[in-house]
Amino acid sequence: MYAIPSLCLAAALSLISIHSMAAVNDNTATYGQWRNQDRVRLTLNAGGIQQYADDAAACRPIGYSMVKQTYSGSALTATMHATARTSREQLATWQASGHHDTSEEFVRNNVARIPKLLTLIDPKQSYSGIAVTCGTSSTHFVFINNNQALEHTIGAGASYFDLYEKSP
Repeated sequence: MYAIPSLCLAAALSLISIHSMAAVNDNTATYGQWRNQDRVRLTLNAGGIQQYADDAAACRPIGYSMVKQTYSGSALTATMHATARTSREQLATWQASGHHDTSEEFVRNNVARIPKLLTLIDPKQSYSGIAVTCGTSSTHFVFINNNQALEHTIGAGASYFDLYEKSP
């Protein structure tokens, strides 16, 4: 009598366990230290991005996830073009008004870095990566190849791009 419900519960728990223990990053060639131009370092392993996993406890009350994701090259390039245009417009507005903002450095980095990033992305290709969400902010770490990755951070109404390279 309890066999069917017990089996269903056991199967459901097994699926949850398998999903929660599945590798977020199953590309072992990408394991190790990664660094951007500002010398920010990230450690990647099977569990994903270690620094974000370390912050998971603080994010859980507001919503946390770290999952494998596939990204369309055409969607990435469209987002980069739109972000570059918005960043150029924002800088022009700030310059015309003499206003300075705490995010100005990130906006300037978008204007400088996105053209190079666009040359690395093939709109006809798909890319694997890791998506991390903490509350209303998200970071997408997209593997261009085993040695280069694009990081796209979205939060507080802003969008920023950066290039990471694997450290030797």
